[in-house]
Amino acid sequence: MYWPIFFLLPWQRTRSCLSGGYNCPCKGDSVYTTTSKSKEGAGASLPEKKHDEIYLDIGTVNIPSSSRACPCQAVDVITDTTNTCTGIDAHVTPWSVRKPVFLNSQCQTLIVIEASSFRNDFYTLNADGTKYIGTIGWLNSAKKCTQQNIIYNDITAIGSNGQFYKYYLNCNLNTLFFDGTVEGVAMTGVTAFAQYY
Repeated sequence: MYWPIFFLLPWQRTRSCLSGGYNCPCKGDSVYTTTSKSKEGAGASLPEKKHDEIYLDIGTVNIPSSSRACPCQAVDVITDTTNTCTGIDAHVTPWSVRKPVFLNSQCQTLIVIEASSFRNDFYTLNADGTKYIGTIGWLNSAKKCTQQNIIYNDITAIGSNGQFYKYYLNCNLNTLFFDGTVEGVAMTGVTAFAQYY
């Protein structure tokens, strides 16, 4: 008797966001990964698979990937009405134009912050002119608002052309909230986020 051997072959589709530098971020995942099944050896041919499904063979039952969504709560943006932070230094107003992007297929959240003071005064040069200081804030799962300064010791890191920095938060499967680091500042249980000006 000869048993067929099945393999899961991953493939990716990628796309680039061309409007991100113009205050118009793209929505959705930039990299989409899925798998398709191929067979080595004799046996019946496989049923045709749809591109947006991942199949797991359990006898004749197929389980589509849509039933395995990321369990963490999507991160919102802090607005003027939801802001409970008191503000530190000169940065007191949340920039609520850019909502964090929920990347369901990777179970991550993409945080995009301004890399210049092109649109607002996001950064302040310190007194001796050696570093730029900006401010971020987040609400945790207990709805406590925390603000921290982010510091760029390389003053060439902050330009004047309206570019962005990207950071990724990962789903914590124990708490079902997102954790991560933005420019050296560790955040846990994040439910909402904003850059301040």
